[in-house]
Amino acid sequence: MTDHYKTLIIALAIGAVFLVAGNKSWSSGTVTVQAAGSQNLAFIDEAGEQAFENFSKVATLHGTLFKGIDKAKVFSKREHKVWDVESNLYLAGEGLHVFTVHVDEIPPGEHNVKHRGPSESIKYVMSGRGYMLFQALGEQEQRLEFEAGDLITIPGYAWHYSFNTDPDHPLRFLAVTAKALTVNLGIRRPPDPENDQYAIEARERLMTK
Repeated sequence: MTDHYKTLIIALAIGAVFLVAGNKSWSSGTVTVQAAGSQNLAFIDEAGEQAFENFSKVATLHGTLFKGIDKAKVFSKREHKVWDVESNLYLAGEGLHVFTVHVDEIPPGEHNVKHRGPSESIKYVMSGRGYMLFQALGEQEQRLEFEAGDLITIPGYAWHYSFNTDPDHPLRFLAVTAKALTVNLGIRRPPDPENDQYAIEARERLMTK
């Protein structure tokens, strides 16, 4: 583990202690979730970044009770000129300062971008089936087969990407990450050129389809 990552983890731990302890100076206003997948995308110009910002506004719901999430409408990134196969719905829970919650949907026969990030996350398979290629730091890559009702835990900086093996039906996850904590503490993730390169390759693949 690099010094950058060690520093980030220590800062996250300290921040979590203050937040969970109830820091009285912390705002209780609604947290607007910037799309949780933003750290996995690579923008080559301001237009691409603006397209993603616009998509985030369209695809975000605010509230406390979100009903029928297993069948809720999701929004296609590609239709909004964001080069990713996923459709998403971001759930901005009122008063949340640690967690981000979002729905990810992968089309039939497709896979999302190989990526990693500093936040731990869990993914609950709401519908569909497939597999994830998963590689934690310092370990060998694993193939994790899953179906509806399964839950996957992903440590920070673990490489992962998911494949929908159903040719006719989408694959839908409910994902919860700790990204809001890093955002609210003003912590920027360390540069990760390898992660960016996977995003660039995925974008080029989709733009030529």
